[in-house]
Amino acid sequence: PRAPRSCGDLMGNILTTGADFSGAYDEVSAMLTERLDPTLYYHGANHTLVDVLPAAEWLAKEEGITGNDLLCLRTAALFHDVGFLDQYEKNEPKGCDWARTMLPRFGYTQEQIDLVCTIIMATQLPQQPKTLLERVMCDADLSHLGNPEIFFLRTECLRMELNAHGKALTPRRWTEANMPFLEKQNWWSDAAQRLWTSGKQEVLRLSRGLLNGEA
Repeated sequence: PRAPRSCGDLMGNILTTGADFSGAYDEVSAMLTERLDPTLYYHGANHTLVDVLPAAEWLAKEEGITGNDLLCLRTAALFHDVGFLDQYEKNEPKGCDWARTMLPRFGYTQEQIDLVCTIIMATQLPQQPKTLLERVMCDADLSHLGNPEIFFLRTECLRMELNAHGKALTPRRWTEANMPFLEKQNWWSDAAQRLWTSGKQEVLRLSRGLLNGEA
């Protein structure tokens, strides 16, 4: 199975109290597309709009998340990397600042905004999510680790991005550096464990093969 590509696939399942997710999506997607540093080869607009948000929606459907929880999860996924507009390192609090500034204009309540920001902050590494929404968000943020069809493209984009930001690594050194993280990483949500464990095992197999000269 593959995650839905449309960020509106689950719109019919969201019950809100006047919050305009579509309006927020339009504004944030334009900001990410037009204003992010072009050297963010991994953390560019596609990371949020093509990978993380659809993955969060997919996991939410599998976990039975609906209503206000689904609204806040999707909004957190939308805003989770907006902080890259301000700074590269430790940008999650900046993403929360953007959410607190923008979301009142789209009808979000203070309680909803607080939940959105709590979910965003859970994506900081090392991940330590405490609630189901946080677990789903953390898994969605790393969903490429469970998809061998896109993993190597995404991780090469991240290597190039790090090179551009002063952390030069050769492809082999990058693969070597990734192995401990890949081996220790586990999915937090039941849905991700069910959907992506086999893909993650294939990613590990292929990565080890690259290091051993088998590919």
